[in-house]
Amino acid sequence: MVDAFSIISEKVVDVAIKYGCEITVQKDEIISIEGVAMSDMIEAVAKRTGFWLSKKEGSSFFCNICSKGPFTKRGLYLHLSRLHRSEIKRIIEEELKVEVKKFT
Repeated sequence: MVDAFSIISEKVVDVAIKYGCEITVQKDEIISIEGVAMSDMIEAVAKRTGFWLSKKEGSSFFCNICSKGPFTKRGLYLHLSRLHRSEIKRIIEEELKVEVKKFT
């Protein structure tokens, strides 16, 4: 059964990967996921998850999940979205559950 957390986390994956690759994310992109009411929570979760996805050495990026690299920003984005999408989605799903519990 697919729950709301799974649906939202699938939408947040790309934003989190962009944060991890230091690619600019527009506020409209975050708002389009679930609206203005949840945009701050989604942004916080995406930034927190993105922070752990990569490490930067000089101008190159390395994947923190499998330690592959070096990558450009675009190369890391493609690597993370193609190879680690499901792992990132699970991480975001758990982070969203933690955030929602704070408000209940």
